[in-house]
Amino acid sequence: MAAARLYVGAHFPLYVIGGPALGWAVGAAAHLLVGTPSKLPSDQAIRQALEQAGIKTTRVGPFRADARGSTPFWARTSTGQDLFVKMVSRDERDADWLFKAWRFLAFRDLEDGAPFATPKQQIEHEAYVALLADRAGVRVPALVTATEVEPGTALLAEQHVESRGLNTLTAEEISDQLLHKQWEQVRLLGCARDCVKIRILWHNGGQ
Repeated sequence: MAAARLYVGAHFPLYVIGGPALGWAVGAAAHLLVGTPSKLPSDQAIRQALEQAGIKTTRVGPFRADARGSTPFWARTSTGQDLFVKMVSRDERDADWLFKAWRFLAFRDLEDGAPFATPKQQIEHEAYVALLADRAGVRVPALVTATEVEPGTALLAEQHVESRGLNTLTAEEISDQLLHKQWEQVRLLGCARDCVKIRILWHNGGQ
């Protein structure tokens, strides 16, 4: 419609650009003042998704953590095991696209991985990498399941591990032995990556 109005001379190009810009500004202002509607699945939806994957839970709730690019939950199974549940929706997927696009424009020499087309692909990829890391001997939480909650929303459930980040430790708590263990995990990850490349080359007949 905008192209047609320009073609017949009914509007100037500035009007066509200004109309959507004004609508976007009004919508952004309304979201800023009254908030945006929550698109997160309910605790019940996450419980049903876990039960469809064969995991019976007694309690599900939001998890307080600095989880960027996902929404964290926790769940307790009928056997008393605590799970860390990572949920990715279209909002997080779109934010990842915007973030990587900005990094590409600001830092041309960075080699970010291509954004995933769907949240399900992202979750399945993370589950695959976790299994490869576990096979290589890396200390990663046990993978429980990776499933889709609803169209456009997927979750990854792992065994919950009580832990602290290095940034929360004091100087006295960070010992040479601890740093050696950390770098050993990094070495194992690097070895696992190289082994995968070697297997792919061998399968394809490369040298």
